[in-house]
Amino acid sequence: MLASKAGRGLLLVLVGGLVQAAEKDDALYASYACQQYALAALKTLGKPRMDATRPATPANDKRWAGMADVWLASGALHAQARFGAPMVRSEYQCAVQKTPGAGWKLLDLQWPQGRP
Repeated sequence: MLASKAGRGLLLVLVGGLVQAAEKDDALYASYACQQYALAALKTLGKPRMDATRPATPANDKRWAGMADVWLASGALHAQARFGAPMVRSEYQCAVQKTPGAGWKLLDLQWPQGRP
């Protein structure tokens, strides 16, 4: 009986750890998806540099209420708009939704300081 209680406790710890690891993975994948959408939206010369990304956070926004697996991310890109122009830092904010079997769907992409 004691062994079965210990086994159940260990199982709960393992399952809890797996759920936490899956959420951490989703946060990183959502950040990466937003970064890729932001890169695709830019019309620049060469390859933009990216600031280190922070993990995304689950959406806590009434716009996405009732939708499952919505994540919010933000970051910045350094890009050159035309030949000879200096690199400009552009911040972005993004909302993506994890869709089973289809990857990450872009819900919203904004450039708070204006598009570069």
